[in-house]
Amino acid sequence: MERLTINVAGLLQEASGTARRLEIDDFYPHWDEILLVTPISGNLELYRAGKGIVVRSNLSTSIELACCRCLEPYDQRIQVDFDEMYFPVVDLATGSALRLEYDDIEPEFLIENVDRLDLTEAVRQHIEISQPLTPRCQPECLGICSECGADRNSLLCNCEEQAVDIRMAPIQEMLQQLGQNTSA
Repeated sequence: MERLTINVAGLLQEASGTARRLEIDDFYPHWDEILLVTPISGNLELYRAGKGIVVRSNLSTSIELACCRCLEPYDQRIQVDFDEMYFPVVDLATGSALRLEYDDIEPEFLIENVDRLDLTEAVRQHIEISQPLTPRCQPECLGICSECGADRNSLLCNCEEQAVDIRMAPIQEMLQQLGQNTSA
């Protein structure tokens, strides 16, 4: 399935506190900015609460990322856990529009279809924020050589590694210029 939509018509008619549990096995959306390696799977718990539905997710997947050191692609396991509250915009019994009392509800947290709740965008957002800020293929990744560009994880290059302190670079440049001026 490419969209994660759930029929919530029955749950919206239940009393507050009613719960439903759903198993998700084969959710495989196609997003431009996220490359899934495995389908999203896990479980969802839906609770009727007040005027809306609380969704609690426990999903996981693997995505492809590029290592920040060696730039090689690798698979990263991502856990997608969130609790979100969704509000209907249409009264299920009458079909009339409901007036929401909260002005700050984001559109993705509304149940716009009379009986279907679409969680696709919420899952995408939570996958994006669950990604590591500095993805590494392995904790000890050696990265690429700054001189020859070789991947130091798979190839030993003969380049000398010079520790350059960028704070001292302007002073070193001045010393080089002074050395050139005195020799002339």
